[in-house]
Amino acid sequence: MAEYPQRNRVAADYLEMMAELVPYFNDLIAGDVSVSVIRDGKYIAYCPADSLNFGNKIGDPVKGGVSRRCLESGRSQSAIVTKENSAYGVAYAANAVPFKDGDVVVGCATTATRIDKQEKII
Repeated sequence: MAEYPQRNRVAADYLEMMAELVPYFNDLIAGDVSVSVIRDGKYIAYCPADSLNFGNKIGDPVKGGVSRRCLESGRSQSAIVTKENSAYGVAYAANAVPFKDGDVVVGCATTATRIDKQEKII
């Protein structure tokens, strides 16, 4: 987990900054990536991938998956979801990283990307 620079900021400040940058992530990251930022159990930013849209809206509560597990455990979470187990009909990989103030989980950032081609190889 990343350490925060000592600038008198709290985790919520970093989540808000990240939320402002979310629209640029698909231009910054190679590949087609969905990015979510969650604070206090609700989405504060969401940018779907061109090929993977979970339908999240700002203010929606977190439903489940790696984001929910990350918020509950306070630890980074990763998952590979097969097409057969996906509620969205496509295989994808998801990663979530918590943002904490001390031991208190304030939120998380989550990315997801389709892995159709990789799944066929496996």
